[in-house]
Amino acid sequence: MNVYSILLTGLTLGSFSVSLPVSREVQRRHANSSIVRHIVLVDLKPEVSQAEIDELVEVGLYQLQKIPGVLTLEFGETARDDRPVHIGDYDLAIYMEFENLADLDRYRSHPVHEDFVADYQHLWDGIRVLDFYGQSLDR
Repeated sequence: MNVYSILLTGLTLGSFSVSLPVSREVQRRHANSSIVRHIVLVDLKPEVSQAEIDELVEVGLYQLQKIPGVLTLEFGETARDDRPVHIGDYDLAIYMEFENLADLDRYRSHPVHEDFVADYQHLWDGIRVLDFYGQSLDR
């Protein structure tokens, strides 16, 4: 093993050991001060009809907003994908806000959410989820 390999191995191992504490530090820093934004990008199956999409959105808006901790809930279809920077490879987006990570965790295991997923997951090929701490000037 040459010096380059040893150095590269050390840097690689060091980067792994640093990434977990940084993530915990981010959670600690935002624990009491930032809204958690939750975005779900849904890839629908090609055969899904507009009526099925409309039902999924209508039921989702009605049911999921009942779950304690949900501050904001929006469903929407792709608005644009005409620039290379746009993420356009999804059919439906769900945007939610929670006061904190604990509320998001409770939402994920809430029976209403689990029932919604069980009732409608046959319509999608897959989902991608993005959770982030949001900050704005009005907070």
